[in-house]
Amino acid sequence: MSNIYDKSSLVLIPSGTKTGKVYSQKPVSGDGDFTFTRSSAATRVNADGFIEKETQNFLLQSNSFNNSSWLKTGSPIFTSGQSDPFGGNDAWKFESSNAVSTQIYQSALFNTGSIYAKAGNVSSFSIWANLNVTFDLSSGTITSGAANGTIEDVGGGWYRCSIFNPTANVFNPNFTATAAGEFVYIAFSQAEQGLVARDYIETTTTAVEGGITDNVPRLDYTDSSCPALLLEPQRSNLVPHSEYLGSSDWSKTAFGTGVVPVLTFGAESPEGLNNAYEVTFNTGAGTSSGDQSNMTEAIGGQAAGDYTLSFWAKVSSGTDKILARGAGGYLYTTCNLTTEWQRFEITENLATAGSIYIDIGLRRGLANEPLNSSVTCQIYGIQLEAGSYATSYIPTYGSSVTRVPDASSVTGVSSLIGQTEGTLFVDIDLKGTTNSDQIYIEVNDGTALNKIYIGLYSIYSLFRVVLAGSELVNINNTLAVGNRYKMALTYKSNSVKAFINGSKIGEDTSASIPSCSTINLNTNASGQSYAQVNMQESLVLPTALTDQEAIDLTTI
Repeated sequence: MSNIYDKSSLVLIPSGTKTGKVYSQKPVSGDGDFTFTRSSAATRVNADGFIEKETQNFLLQSNSFNNSSWLKTGSPIFTSGQSDPFGGNDAWKFESSNAVSTQIYQSALFNTGSIYAKAGNVSSFSIWANLNVTFDLSSGTITSGAANGTIEDVGGGWYRCSIFNPTANVFNPNFTATAAGEFVYIAFSQAEQGLVARDYIETTTTAVEGGITDNVPRLDYTDSSCPALLLEPQRSNLVPHSEYLGSSDWSKTAFGTGVVPVLTFGAESPEGLNNAYEVTFNTGAGTSSGDQSNMTEAIGGQAAGDYTLSFWAKVSSGTDKILARGAGGYLYTTCNLTTEWQRFEITENLATAGSIYIDIGLRRGLANEPLNSSVTCQIYGIQLEAGSYATSYIPTYGSSVTRVPDASSVTGVSSLIGQTEGTLFVDIDLKGTTNSDQIYIEVNDGTALNKIYIGLYSIYSLFRVVLAGSELVNINNTLAVGNRYKMALTYKSNSVKAFINGSKIGEDTSASIPSCSTINLNTNASGQSYAQVNMQESLVLPTALTDQEAIDLTTI
C-alpha cells in the first residue's frame, strides 16, 4: 500500500497527541495536524490494558508546608531539606513548639487525602478530613479509624498515610505533642477524587490535574495492541457513586431466605489499583424465586427511552452467574462471570418517564436459571446512561457526571483536499450509533452547505455529496455496531464511487464537486458528534483512486 501512502495528501494513523492536538503522519510540516476538543475529562484503556482516568491534586503548595496556603494551629515549626521517601531531600521536619495539638490544614473538596509520613521522636500521627484516622508510624498500623484509612510502607521508615471520606472538605495532618520539640517528618500531600491514593502530583499556587483531562485525545487500546483514536458523543453517568458501593445510595437488600450482601473493599480493579469491591451475594437455603440478595439503587426523574447499564465483574468463588437489570422493569439479564474482568452491558427501555431501578445480585430460580445459593464476585465501575449502547466509563463520586463530545478537525487545508477529484478513507471500529447525523470523515467549506462525507444520515445514507445545500449523491448501505469497517469514497465530476471492506457498493454518474477547505473526523459542520468509533486510520487523497486501488485499500 506504499503507493497509496505516496498519493495521500493527509495520513492520520493515531500515535502522537498532546492536549488539543492529534498529529498527522503526513504532511510532516504540521499543516495536517488536527485540532481536538472535549471540554471535560474522560477515560481510556491504555497500552497496559488498564482503565486510565483524569488525576488531580486539589491541595495548594502540596510540598511547601510553611507556605501561607496551609493554615496552622499550635504554631508548628517547619525545617526543610530532610531526606524524603524517594532518595531526595524534599521532606520536612514537622515540629511542635509547645505541648498542644500541632496541625496544618487547608480546604479542598475531595474523596481521598494522602501524605507521606515518618516517625521522628513521636510516632502517633493523624489525618482529619471530616473524620479522623490515626497512624502508628513505628509499627506501620492504623490505631483508630481503620475503616477509612490505609497505610502503605514505602521503605526507609516512610509510610504513605491515606484517608477516605466521600464528603471531605478539609485536609488536616496533625499530631498531639506532650512537650515542645516533638516532631514527625512529612512530605508530598495530595487530595483527589476516587477511593485510593494515586501517583503524587506536585502543586504550587493552583490545583493540578493530569491524565485524560479536558481536550486530551484518547489513544485507546481496547481492541488491539495498536492504539485507535476514540471519538464519542456526549453521555452522562446517572449513577451517583460508580465505584463507592459502600455508599448509602446503594441499598443492600435481602428477601426470603436471602442474606444482605457483604462488601469488602480493596480488590484490584480494571484500573490496576486496589479500588474495587468484593461482594458476596447469598440467597440462603430456600427454594422460592423470592429468595434474593441484591444491591439496588433508584434513579428518579428519567425520561422514557433506551438506557444502558454497564459494569465490570469477575468471580472469586461460588456460582459463575449474577443477575442484573436496569430500566426494563423486572426483566433480569444473566451475567456469566469468569475469573477475568468483563464489562457487562444491558440495554433496556423505560416505557414511561419515571424512576430506573438498578438491581445487581442473585434471585433464586428466576427465568429458569438454576442459581446456586451464593457467589463472591468483584464489581467495579457501574454506569447508567441514556442510549442504546454503552460508551467509555465515566467515573462518579457523589453525583452524575457528563462527558462532552470529542471533536477533531483541521481547517484552512484546501491544498490537501482534491477540489475537483479526490478520495476519502476511514478505518473504524463502530462501537455505537444513534442513527442520526454522524460523520466518520467529512470535507467541507466551513459550512453545512457544501460537503463530501462518509457517515450516516438518518438511518441508511453512508456516502454523500452536498452542493449549495442540495444533496447530489446519496449512496446507501447499513453498518452493524461492533464491526470493523474500511470505507472509501472516490469522487470527481460525474463519477462518485463508494467502497466498504473490499467491495464496491455504489456509484453515481451525475454529481458536481464542491470546493472544500476543512476536514472533520466524527464531527459535522455544526460541531456535533453522535457516533462512537475507534478510528484506526484516516486518509485524504487529492486524486480519485481507481476501483482496484479502492478495493485493495478497503479490504480487511
